[in-house]
Amino acid sequence: EVSSIRPYGAHERDKCKILGELKVMDVCDQNELTKTINATQNGAGLPIEIFETSVPNVFHFAIDQVIREEKAGMVEITVDGGPIQAEFKRSISQRIPSINEFTVVMAQVVQQPEQYVRLVFSDPLDTQQELDGLITLSQLSKWEKIKYTIDGNEVLVYPPNRLSGNRLLKVFEGIKSIDGKKIQAIQEFDLVFEDARPAVRLSDSKKVILPSTDGLVMPFEAVNLRAVDVRVIQLFENNIPQFLQLNELDGNREMKRVGRTVKKTTVQLNPEGNKNLAEWNTFFLDLNSIMKADKGAIYRIELLSLIHISEPT
Repeated sequence: EVSSIRPYGAHERDKCKILGELKVMDVCDQNELTKTINATQNGAGLPIEIFETSVPNVFHFAIDQVIREEKAGMVEITVDGGPIQAEFKRSISQRIPSINEFTVVMAQVVQQPEQYVRLVFSDPLDTQQELDGLITLSQLSKWEKIKYTIDGNEVLVYPPNRLSGNRLLKVFEGIKSIDGKKIQAIQEFDLVFEDARPAVRLSDSKKVILPSTDGLVMPFEAVNLRAVDVRVIQLFENNIPQFLQLNELDGNREMKRVGRTVKKTTVQLNPEGNKNLAEWNTFFLDLNSIMKADKGAIYRIELLSLIHISEPT
């Protein structure tokens, strides 16, 4: 899917690049994936680069050397999974605004990890302008304020809280580009907002817990969960050399050979009822209340998101 159209720069607006994302069902060779996508403008091929991401089956792509002409044009994008033995074909006709046109190119809802709307404009925006009242979302009260961030030719629109369902977004006349052009007519977009999928994640990106004199407290974050199941696996001191032959400290290979489950429990996340569980919240797991740590041992703590806000089917 196409995610943005990015001008080369504030003073080089006659050229732009198309940015997007490719998802495959399994791990894929980056060089082979390059063969699956093709783009043309006025019949001429355009250079394409594929970039790896932190997720093995998700890639980003950039279509370069796209020209903005005196009249609006099209870039034809085709994806054919044949080179990677995937039965998938898709064609996208992406409109490219003219060099004299200042408009909203696309509006997309980003659902994760936080929810916002990405508005892509044809030109970089004036970063000094106030956008209050120029971008609105339907069904919000007068006390609910949306926030904005200008990033080059994009405006990120943050609702006051997580939304669900259909909403109408309006972009009004008066929004200015970096060289003073203004939106000439109201543009409307029908958007669909989704509830966050139930999920849990560790606050510490290193995912390694070290004992301290303050006790064993593990921060984590959760959304759309009433509770999490906690499982504690102990790696015995005598087995740690064997474990480290195959793993880093946060590894999990051949766990059954070097450790065993010593505790299973369920932790309620909001017994006081004072948090909005439909949004990401930070919680703290007091491990001292769950287990007694032995000196020299390593403990692996697993948080399982099994208890959802909605009743499970």
